[in-house]
Amino acid sequence: MITTPLDSAVLNSKEQYTFYHKMVDFVLKELIVSIQQQQLCTYQELIFLNSIQI
Repeated sequence: MITTPLDSAVLNSKEQYTFYHKMVDFVLKELIVSIQQQQLCTYQELIFLNSIQI
């Protein structure tokens, strides 16, 4: 059993963890794109957000 550090999701297999990781990665990328399109933060903040992607 794997418990994720960010939201304490309990995953029962490596396959579930792989799917979870891909899902979180996708959501973060989509969030950054949306933030950029709507100009909700500065260029420096966008650089920071892109640097912390998993």
